[in-house]
Amino acid sequence: MMFPPSLGALAGWIITTFEALVISCTITNIINIITLGSISDDGITRLFSAIVTLSSGMIVPLPLFPE
Repeated sequence: MMFPPSLGALAGWIITTFEALVISCTITNIINIITLGSISDDGITRLFSAIVTLSSGMIVPLPLFPE
């Protein structure tokens, strides 16, 4: 892994990594809140994993989505 070419790139990487952490924590908290209201967490976990997989570009590449 190489060091970023400029301080601006380093700052952008730090901000982006922090935002990714916040999004991950938010999704986990939403799953936990919904699970509290249901009897079993199997359906919720499968639903969110399917949504995350589809939205992340693992199944359909992101450039194929409409603008």
